[in-house]
Amino acid sequence: MKRIIVILSGIVFFQSCTTESEPIKVKESVKIDVIEETQEVLPETFNPIFKALDSLSSFKKTNFSPTLEGRVKKGDNLIYAATMLFAWDEFRKEIKDSIIDIESEELRLINNSKSFKGVLTENEYETSVEIIEDTIIVRSSFKKSLPFSYPLTKFESPLLFKGDSVESFGFYGENFKSSINYYKTDDNFSISLLPKDNKHEIILIKLLSTESKSLKEVFEKYNTEKQNFIEHKTPDVDWKYGYQHRDYVKIPKLNFNIESNFETIENSSFTTSKSIYKILTFYQKNAFILNEEGVKVESDAIVESVTESAGEIGVEVPQPKYMVFDTDFVIFLKRKDAEFPYFGVYIANDELMIKFDEMGSH
Repeated sequence: MKRIIVILSGIVFFQSCTTESEPIKVKESVKIDVIEETQEVLPETFNPIFKALDSLSSFKKTNFSPTLEGRVKKGDNLIYAATMLFAWDEFRKEIKDSIIDIESEELRLINNSKSFKGVLTENEYETSVEIIEDTIIVRSSFKKSLPFSYPLTKFESPLLFKGDSVESFGFYGENFKSSINYYKTDDNFSISLLPKDNKHEIILIKLLSTESKSLKEVFEKYNTEKQNFIEHKTPDVDWKYGYQHRDYVKIPKLNFNIESNFETIENSSFTTSKSIYKILTFYQKNAFILNEEGVKVESDAIVESVTESAGEIGVEVPQPKYMVFDTDFVIFLKRKDAEFPYFGVYIANDELMIKFDEMGSH
């Protein structure tokens, strides 16, 4: 079986200058190098291959965000992972000093963010601090494998994502290891894929509006929509709350392995009560795979008989739900007991997708 894997890496260096009354010394700090080793013993077949490591600069319409609060630029993909926040938090603990002024706006956002707290348990990620003379190196890493217990359907015809042919997977009809978080129309819905590890879920949200917003705003709106959907359940719309035999779900496959330096943060300074720090390097690597075997679900079977009631007043006619992620959507990886996700991808174009090969070599 294949798996969804998240490998994240970041490096942050800080150079410190003391206040005028103290001699100058250098603290080159915080290297976040996020590549983790899984503790699971996995079958050999459960080992998908990432694309070759690529620089973010080679992508025209894809960006990184070090926080869940980072803004989404319309038409661009946005990738977030909590590792940079883990590393920054570790650095703050190491210097044991209060930060009173930050030059970089993006670093201020990182410093103020609390959305990373509790997103993973202590044994699900690692941080370390290494001090070499005046250099502090902080590493933060995690890797999550969330396989399905059986593969979903790999579709042999292309999915058209905004007119571009890409590979896709999904399922037809009932599937009891996926749940509908809310459903309004075929262009406004959310589902979760439920992996074998039942402490985690893979949330997919098809967006009705593509206006610029942050991943945190998308997630908060998702929570509101989900709660409203639950609270307004009535017998006449039961068909919206579960998969029916005529429904289907189609999801683009993703595969990327990208590194980037945060140039808006590098070479900026921040001040504590004792020192002035200059950031030398701020680096992160994110790798991600999603396909028909990339998530695991336990197999259940239920036979359900639906009687349509077209002639009754006040009863909605059950309609097939064609839940196709063919325009802007978001993926969140989240522990069920956490307030916020630990990984998120806003998808607005096909740069991170696997292109469909008409010759069959895909």
